[in-house]
Amino acid sequence: MILIISHKGFHPGFKLFGLKDLIRLIDKNEWNNFSLFKKIGIAKKYKTIHYFWGRVNSWEILLLLLLKKKIILHFIGSDVLMILNSKSKQIKTKFYKTMGAKLFVVHKNLKQELNDVGIETDVVEFVNRKIENINSSLTKDFSVLVYVPEGKENFYNLKMIKETAKEFPKTKFYIFPYNSEFEIENMIPVKPVAHEHVPELIQQHNLFVRVPKHDGLPNTIIEALMCSRFVAWTFEHPFVYKVTTSKELMEVVKKTMNKNKLNSAGKDYVLENYNTEKLKNRFKELWEII
Repeated sequence: MILIISHKGFHPGFKLFGLKDLIRLIDKNEWNNFSLFKKIGIAKKYKTIHYFWGRVNSWEILLLLLLKKKIILHFIGSDVLMILNSKSKQIKTKFYKTMGAKLFVVHKNLKQELNDVGIETDVVEFVNRKIENINSSLTKDFSVLVYVPEGKENFYNLKMIKETAKEFPKTKFYIFPYNSEFEIENMIPVKPVAHEHVPELIQQHNLFVRVPKHDGLPNTIIEALMCSRFVAWTFEHPFVYKVTTSKELMEVVKKTMNKNKLNSAGKDYVLENYNTEKLKNRFKELWEII
């Protein structure tokens, strides 16, 4: 049996695997309220403890490793950013690995970032949604959907979006999830939508943009590709435009507004590489190997 300690927001993705006889999910917030004694008592019942994401208590990890438990620390984007910004976390993570913990990340970009500070990891991707073959069509009028959560404007480079929107005053830029109005006329806020309705929102637009300062493997990138949309992201990914400046984003807007077709290759890539069966088998392989 595998014990997965994860934020409850990720539980739907693990439940898609249909492995309820193999895995037990515990909400990370609930787990953190347990005493160390209770945590060890629960963990003793399992062969493998999989932390997703990989934020852990040092004493807890060391005790479990001493008890010969197989420990997986599986990092998402925010985990890696915390490690990169903290020498002490880098030292601790290296120590966990020396003690026998297995380290994984959800995207190759994160692997490279940790490798740059001397931490070796392997990539096991995770998608918190069932991948579907969506038969979408082009929208009548070209528009751009941009992911910028309200309150995180600096981290998600809203300034870059504003500069681009000003360059294309006849193109509407829809910003979500956002409630406040913008001073730029062609920037339109879109209120938060339920997780299951995000693909419907994406299909109402031609280009999806997500340009944060740091990221892992976000659902929205996979969802946009699944919907055959063109995508601009800060990081490298097959069939995605990598953009890090306003000028680069402007070039992508120019290119995509003149494309009278869908990003079918992007959708095919997602169907092939992120389908539930393939991800399930990769996780089963991970749990069986260690």
